[in-house]
Amino acid sequence: MHPFCSGIFWAALYFIILERSRTRLPEVSIIIPVYNVIKYFEKCMESVLSQKMQDFEVILIDDGSTDGSGALCDRYAAEDKRVLTVHQSNAGPAAARNAGIAHAAGNYVCFVDSDDRVPEDCLEKSLAAAKRHQADLVIFDYDFVDETGEALFRYHAGLEPDRLLTLKTTPELINVSPSPCNKLYRKALFERREICFPEGRLYEDLATMPKLFFDASAVYLPETLYYYVNHQDSIMRMAFPDPERRYRDRVFAVDSVRAYYAEKGLADAFRENLEFLAIYHIYFMLSIETLAEDPGSAYLKKYREYIRREYPAYKKNPWIPILFTKRERIKFRLLNGRHYRLIVFLGKIKGALR
Repeated sequence: MHPFCSGIFWAALYFIILERSRTRLPEVSIIIPVYNVIKYFEKCMESVLSQKMQDFEVILIDDGSTDGSGALCDRYAAEDKRVLTVHQSNAGPAAARNAGIAHAAGNYVCFVDSDDRVPEDCLEKSLAAAKRHQADLVIFDYDFVDETGEALFRYHAGLEPDRLLTLKTTPELINVSPSPCNKLYRKALFERREICFPEGRLYEDLATMPKLFFDASAVYLPETLYYYVNHQDSIMRMAFPDPERRYRDRVFAVDSVRAYYAEKGLADAFRENLEFLAIYHIYFMLSIETLAEDPGSAYLKKYREYIRREYPAYKKNPWIPILFTKRERIKFRLLNGRHYRLIVFLGKIKGALR
């Protein structure tokens, strides 16, 4: 069992909360993993500390930075009593988020990547929605932007807004973006299910987010309340050099979600949503990413064989026409027909038109 999910963890958490209970606890804990982002971190913190809703704390998890980011974290903690800095050896974003949850004193938590930004009304609007509906989770839209703030792409969850959603009413909650950053969470969600981000894996968010919806209520805000900043050093623009690890860790993530729902006796009830999770994140996304890097890769065959073996009727999944965008549906059909060159060509056209 992972330490985060063990009795030792919860005992430690009890003493942390006991120690901090001497002062009034904040409503929201903003958890920010920090690793070698000295060039972008100040703009991130400026957006976080400028929130209209001021009843929050910021937990900075310095994940073994070597570029001075850790010292900058200490400076923020010294200058603002709402900021807490925790230093740890480099262990990756999953370990940093787990550490942040362990130190969080708020009723709600949210995650911000240290090179991204949030609008000033992010907490105000998301917290108001959570309280208005007594929701465990608030989901909102996000933009990918360049360093000037110009929007490159918008993620729109497309759920029914301003009403309480559960898996019973809205099974596609399993398939919303696994980003941890476009959500506000009741902290008890992580505690009562002992859910943690798996450490040492890529796609730790994919292995975690769908599990949170198991018995949670959610509300959707159709507003952009988070900005992913695309810059030269952004991790989102870095190709992982090991395609085998990329494949293995996505399969691990999807399989862990499927096993979680099977353990709860709900794998059959949400079979089509769990299947779409594999279709989208393993077969489709890995194929599109691989085509952009190496159109002749043997891994394209490996992805195809995986989906045919594990989900032989995948082409008939009813969520394909609903959850795929129009462009994705076109690429999906081309992918099934192995029209790889045409997919690459369409990708180049899209890039040229931006």
